[in-house]
Amino acid sequence: MAITVYDSNNPMAVKKWSAYLSKEIATGLDLAPLIGTGPNNIIRLYDETSKGSGDVINYFLQCQLVGSARDDNSPLVGNEESPQFMMDRIVIDTIRHATQVPNKATIFDQRIPFSLRDAAKEQLKMWFKTLISRMFFIHACGYDAPEIDQGGTRVTLSKGDVGHNVVQKPSTERVIYAGGKNSDDSITDTDRTCILTLDLIDEAVHKAQTSYPPMAPVQTEGGEYYVLYMHPTQAKQLRSNTGAGQWLDITKYAYASTGLKNPIFTGSLGIYNGVILRVSNHVTHGVKASDNTVCTKVRRAVFLGSHAVTLAFGRNYGPYRYIWHDETKDHNALYSASARTIMGLKKTQFKKSESDDKLQDFGTIVISTSTYTK
Repeated sequence: MAITVYDSNNPMAVKKWSAYLSKEIATGLDLAPLIGTGPNNIIRLYDETSKGSGDVINYFLQCQLVGSARDDNSPLVGNEESPQFMMDRIVIDTIRHATQVPNKATIFDQRIPFSLRDAAKEQLKMWFKTLISRMFFIHACGYDAPEIDQGGTRVTLSKGDVGHNVVQKPSTERVIYAGGKNSDDSITDTDRTCILTLDLIDEAVHKAQTSYPPMAPVQTEGGEYYVLYMHPTQAKQLRSNTGAGQWLDITKYAYASTGLKNPIFTGSLGIYNGVILRVSNHVTHGVKASDNTVCTKVRRAVFLGSHAVTLAFGRNYGPYRYIWHDETKDHNALYSASARTIMGLKKTQFKKSESDDKLQDFGTIVISTSTYTK
């Protein structure tokens, strides 16, 4: 009986791995519950370029109506309010990476009790997941330093590392410095007054609600919520603070209200003052204002509202956002695998008026705190 065999370059095998890669990255990201195509998402996904040509998407930001309410004695005709919109844009380009290992049936592959080819595929998948998560926090935290710590190594960020869009500093009206400081440079890692506290979260909520335009929370079946991402060091600071009105308030009210089922709550520390508290190791360090280099004494927690970040994918000539390719070299002695996508990511920003040169962050508030631990 004839047996059908699919080698690594067979279109069916490539299709299978492209589908697997697309699904695993889309569902395996910690950020996945934040991503959606409508404005009621923290990361708004645009896919116009996945259906046509072009490397730039111009998109509108929705603002809340502010007109006065009227009764039957006050005519609506002539008093209609025009919907308010602001505009931003995102650039997309290719992002790709590859890995190479000894092929199966070589002595190098035989010496270990697992498949090097399978390991290469899994590591490439993890590389993309890490890249996108780190890219999100670089933009959301306004980390515009040219280098970043990655696995204990200081590396220079490429255009692809930052999603092909320029990283913008936290805007002047959307940043909070712990301890009443005025920059990351003035925060030290020995100052306990500069740690993350619930008071700073309250301050961020107040700033979000009273700024113009107000930062819109995400609508869920359980109510309206913002999201705060913090570094594990900052989470430890909150847990260690057992004073009145601090950590115990989080644990007391986390999930106690409604049995919330929206994925945005999954894996969170809890809820405080309408803010879902989440933790990520990719929350960035601070950046020194003096020389624009990394400030390791600071971590930048980031408070997020609707449409805080924009994500866009390009046309890959198929149903999958990630394209897989593998091949053998050196007369079948080496196995090489690569994956690519066309995408862009950036923090959403706006100008208050056409004459205003300063960009303001639309849905993010950075909270810079000390890395103090004890």
